[in-house]
Amino acid sequence: MAEGPEKKPTEVKETPKDKGEGTSGTGKSTQPEYIARLNAVESEILKGRSIPQICEAARAKWGVSEATAYRYVAEVRNRWAEIEKQRAPHRLEEALQSFRFLYEKAVETEDYRLAMHVRKNTAKIEGLDIDRVQVIGGSGGDEKKALSKLSDEELAALEKLQEKTGGDKAPDTDSDGD
Repeated sequence: MAEGPEKKPTEVKETPKDKGEGTSGTGKSTQPEYIARLNAVESEILKGRSIPQICEAARAKWGVSEATAYRYVAEVRNRWAEIEKQRAPHRLEEALQSFRFLYEKAVETEDYRLAMHVRKNTAKIEGLDIDRVQVIGGSGGDEKKALSKLSDEELAALEKLQEKTGGDKAPDTDSDGD
């Protein structure tokens, strides 16, 4: 029979819950060894190595079974999923804060084209993805509703943009759209 790792039906599965102090000679890694192995596997994934290559290297380096090597990969992916799950609620607010900052800088530097672009992308993120809102001219209704949601600062920026581009006066947002 050839020497080499072979699968044993009674092999103890290594999972994070099984990790503890461990004892030498049991075939189980200690908690620090397990963490170091997961970190090494994660590093190899990030370097772009294929999963089969990583598992083969893990088997050769640590003498673990193929199933254990794939469990290491799965555990790394589970860690990443957990991190993403924790970050998800904050992503919208982070994006909106970035857009607010960009908008303020664009208005501050009188880059009104950029300000409008940032505003449009902010609306997309907020779920207000309106393909086109007619700001200048028009008969009133929808434009007034859209403009009523803008802050005084945003309206002032629009007025400056209209002045620079020679556009008509913006619709009056104080009336009820008569």
